[in-house]
This record gives sequence, structure tokens and C-alpha cells, in this order.
Amino acid sequence: MKQRMVWSSRSRAQYQITALLALVVIVFLLCLTKEKENPSILHEKIATPTAANDAQPTTKQHQLRLLSLNIWQTLTSTTGAAKEERIDLLVDYIASIKYDIVLIQELPVFTFGPFLVSSRASQFSAGMAKAGYGFHTSLIDGIPAHGLFGQNAGVCIFSRLPIIKTFQGYFRDWNYNEILNNKGFVAADISVNGYVIRIGSLHLDAGGGNVVLKQTRQALEALRSSSPKEHLVLAGDFNICSKFNPGCKQYDEFLNILHESNLKEVFPGRTGTWREWPMDHVVLDKNDQTVVFQQGTTPFIQSANGLNATDHLGLDVTLSLRD
Repeated sequence: MKQRMVWSSRSRAQYQITALLALVVIVFLLCLTKEKENPSILHEKIATPTAANDAQPTTKQHQLRLLSLNIWQTLTSTTGAAKEERIDLLVDYIASIKYDIVLIQELPVFTFGPFLVSSRASQFSAGMAKAGYGFHTSLIDGIPAHGLFGQNAGVCIFSRLPIIKTFQGYFRDWNYNEILNNKGFVAADISVNGYVIRIGSLHLDAGGGNVVLKQTRQALEALRSSSPKEHLVLAGDFNICSKFNPGCKQYDEFLNILHESNLKEVFPGRTGTWREWPMDHVVLDKNDQTVVFQQGTTPFIQSANGLNATDHLGLDVTLSLRD
């Protein structure tokens, strides 16, 4: 005789609450994943060249113009139309300058069980492709290995020039407040008029302390050890002397690490890129024949009604490549 399952009032209420919470989460995720373009673009490792991409630098021969920018597209930065508008503002600005290579931070992809949630990543990638950036690193590199809950570092590289190969790494040391973020770095070997230049983009922990210095060492060792003969450029949001530890001495320690690694800071003097804090940096080999031709920070990118596209200034660098 088949028995019926009998629910107590308490177990029924618990079941209903659990089901309701699951429904809320699903609706929330579906709202977040509403993108302008097909989200399958997130899975592309290196896109094919677009018609607008002539695979040549837009500056003079053997010169390369780069932008490094934290674009503030975390899941909690803004919502809805404002997030879409900020992406459009960023893409329009980048396209107007015609950078050769763009290094991006804070364009994360979030995983929640079987759901892969993009915070406008596919919209940004599609816009960049239309602007002539026919090559890019994967946007889902660094998704937490357990696949249950969390987000990747949101670091990626877009290029008008051919990407030969890419690789990424994840930091061994991290702060407790970054437990849901799989922070790390991504790098691409890019062909420029017969040269091969290694470009790296990273985003270090925002929790302060010695962790960011350990992460800096790990990234530099990884980028150096695999192919030390190539031109090396590393840029991104280092979170050096962040808001969590004002007045810290991290910047001096950071410079010591660069000196030990035979690297130099392109923007010396604690250039403020997030309020007054020197969060973002570009570093090069000291003895490399890659020299800085021109450097500066971007203005605050805003809409006509005052909407900020991001909360960081970008680092704008033109490099001159020599034999």
C-alpha cells in the first residue's frame, strides 16, 4: 500500500521559504543575465578579426598605444540602464582614441551553481569588437574551480593586433574580504610589426596588508619565468595603499619589488587614479628596449548628464619599440 508523505506545518513552512528564496535567486540571476548580445561571447578565447581591424598599430611604426582601466562593472556598482549606459560610454571613449591594446579590470563573471552571470561583459565585448578590437582574452578565465558561488577577477585584454597566445594565473594568497573573488592576472603575447610583446593585466586584493605585495611578486615571477626574452608590460589595479590602509608604506615596498625584478614604474610619484590613492600602475623592464614615448591619465569619462562611466582614471601610455 502506497503511503503518502505527510508534511508537518513547520516542515511545510521551511519548504515554502526555501522554494521562495530559490525562486527569488533565479529571477535575480535572469535579470542580471539580460544582455544586449549573445552571452556565448563570454566563452570565446580569442575572437576572429573584424572588418574594422587592420592588424596594425594606429600610431607610428614601432609605437604602441595602451590603455589600462578599471571599469567598475562589479555586480553591485550600479544596476539596470545605468550599467548599460556606462558600458556604452566606455566603448565610445576607447573607440574615439583608437588605442592599440586595452587592459581591463573589474569586468567580472559570476557563477552561482549552474548559472553563469555576466555583469555586462558580453555587451562590452560586443561593443569592442564593433570598434575594431578583433582579439581578446577569455572573459571567463578565473571562474572559481568549485563552480558553486563567486566571481572571477574580471581582468581581460582587448587588442587590434594579433594575439599569439594567452595564459592566466590565480593568487595563492588573499584577504578574507575577497573570499568570493578569484583574483588573479591574465597575459597575452601580441605580435607588433615583427616584435612579440607580453602584456599583462591584473587586479590585486582590496584588503590591504602584505597580501598585495605577495600577489605582485607572484604575478611578476609568472610573467618572467615563462619567456623572459620578450618585451614585458604589466598594468592594472594594484590596490597599493588602498582606502583600507591610508598612510601606508606599501608604495615604497612596491617600488623595492620592482627594483628587485629589474622593472620600473611608468607613473612615478604616486599618481592618484582612484581619488587620491595611487591604485593603478604600469611597469616595464628597466633594460628593455621598450621605452615610454608618451604618458598620461584619462579624464573622468562622463555622460552629458554627469553619469560617471567608472570610478577610476585610466592610464594612457604610448610605447616605442626598439630592436
